[in-house]
Amino acid sequence: MINKNTTLKIIVSLILLIFLLYIAGLQNLAEIILALNPFLIILALLITVPTMFFRFFRWKVILDASNVKIPFMEIMKIFLIGFFFGTITPTKIGNLVKFHYLKKNYNVKTSTGLSLSLADRIFDLIVITLISIVGLLFIFGNLENIYTIILSFIIIILVIFVAFNERVFKRAAVFGISRMGIIRKLIRGTDKIDKNMTADELYKPFKNVKTVRTFIPPFVLSLLVWISIGFQTTVILEAMGYSVELYYVIIFMCLGSLVGLIPITASGFGIREGVFAFSLSLIGIPIEIGVLASLITFILGQLPPALVGLVTYIMYKGNNLVVSPSS
Repeated sequence: MINKNTTLKIIVSLILLIFLLYIAGLQNLAEIILALNPFLIILALLITVPTMFFRFFRWKVILDASNVKIPFMEIMKIFLIGFFFGTITPTKIGNLVKFHYLKKNYNVKTSTGLSLSLADRIFDLIVITLISIVGLLFIFGNLENIYTIILSFIIIILVIFVAFNERVFKRAAVFGISRMGIIRKLIRGTDKIDKNMTADELYKPFKNVKTVRTFIPPFVLSLLVWISIGFQTTVILEAMGYSVELYYVIIFMCLGSLVGLIPITASGFGIREGVFAFSLSLIGIPIEIGVLASLITFILGQLPPALVGLVTYIMYKGNNLVVSPSS
């Protein structure tokens, strides 16, 4: 059963989305959709494939760093099922269901599995924060200004430090553990999450990716994920007849995703589209184009892999995997 807080977030997301569609004009959106270049839309859909493979490899690198050895095909299956649950749960917390498969099929401790399930999201957070802040500095600042460059490097160092700082992580973990009840609702026929699970245990896997050798690969793969998403949205904009520089799209997509983390909507839905559309309007792109491009990016980038995850879940449901999406 969906709690009141989640219901409120869904309502806020719907209100924001309706408002954006109203501002954009439904007739305008219909005309734009009918005029889309189908070949470019197909190309945009195909870009989802390398984006997902970057995500698969990133998680494999993170698992390997913690000495959790799993065949790559199994990593893909577990990740896709987590992706499916993340898509259908309002706060994307369903993504964490990956820990259950790690425990059930590979005997990975619950705390370790949760950390490994969170790790790729942490790298996403680092990258979108860096791209958003540094990107905006370079767009609205002076590229040749040494102070802009110095400030950018300071921000990069601070973001990475805060993301992996043990004290900050543990405080966030203690808060997060108290909100893990929804995970139990996603799982049937498995041990309950240990309420006494300590933040120290959760932090252990993150220690394994704090060295330069283990940090760089997942960081680079995270960059590739967002470059790929930006390229996909750029192609979608091109399909609408608008040419926008790739770096603008990447920066504005990351900014929308970052602001969307504010916990007032379901998975940032509505805020993300609004921020992206408003940012594009600053460089002369109509609001309706930005709103529609963001929505199409979500449809092409999220729904196909989520459907593959659903099929994978159904295929494995009668075997080792025991998660119930209807719970």
